Order: sequence, then structure tokens, then C-alpha cells
Amino acid sequence: MDAKRLLAIAKKRETMPVVQRLGYLLDRTEHGELAEPLHKLVEEAKPKFIPLEPQSSESVADRNARWHVLVNTTIDVEA
Repeated sequence: MDAKRLLAIAKKRETMPVVQRLGYLLDRTEHGELAEPLHKLVEEAKPKFIPLEPQSSESVADRNARWHVLVNTTIDVEA
């Protein structure tokens, strides 16, 4: 993946919640270099907090301030 191309796609086609979730997942999977341009986009937008898993009935375990994500599900990262 290319960070600049990812940012261009995010600006054209995706809603902010999708960008927030993608950025959070990229950070969690140690692809932070791809997430940096997306983070700048999120910072500029100053979005509200959104649930990581919209349909989850789990309670919020954490609030990720970087991405404005309410972590309400467990992410299993496989090597």
C-alpha cells in the first residue's frame, strides 16, 4: 500500500468514520506509517467519537483519542 494513494482515496470516497476506523486498525497492526496522512485528515476534521464496531453490544473498553474511536470490540492481530 502507498500512504499518499490511501489518503487520496480517503479524501474522495470515504466517510470520516471509515477513515477513523481504518487509521485505528493500521496503528494496531503496526502499519503506522500508512496511517499518518490519514491522522492529519482526522485531526483537521475534528470528528466525534465513533464506535469501532458499530453493531457491537460490548461496552466501551477504551477511548482512543488519536482516532476518536470508542474501542468496543477485541481485535486479534495475527502475524
